Amino acid sequence: MDAKTSYEQNMEGYEYLEVDGTVINRTDWYMELVTVHMSWGKFDEGKSPVNVYAHGKMNFTARGRSGSISGTEGYAKWRIVDHPSGKDIFVTINFDNPAVGKCMASITCKPDIIPCAVEGKSHNKFEPIYTVG
Repeated sequence: MDAKTSYEQNMEGYEYLEVDGTVINRTDWYMELVTVHMSWGKFDEGKSPVNVYAHGKMNFTARGRSGSISGTEGYAKWRIVDHPSGKDIFVTINFDNPAVGKCMASITCKPDIIPCAVEGKSHNKFEPIYTVG
């Protein structure tokens, strides 16, 4: 078998750049998934963001692609259903585990009626925890 070039080895290696995220809904309202977007990478099969029940949680796993010199980057957006304010409330999470540079995660709730926070540890496997409520 032929030895692989350093380029071929690098092209195989970027799936290890992983985001293993958790979204926790501490509210009394259902979170309906509105959109998901991947700028780089892919979701593991069966591990993309989904709807989140009141007082529930969901996990997702995104990673870089083999054959591509990139990490993983994307976002997901939910709508809070039947909030008593009568307003449409949207929760958006962002994540980024780049091939070069620092991992990043953020969360926004618009309008700012429900508290939202994100924390997490990172290395090659980035594990952000997004909390709503």
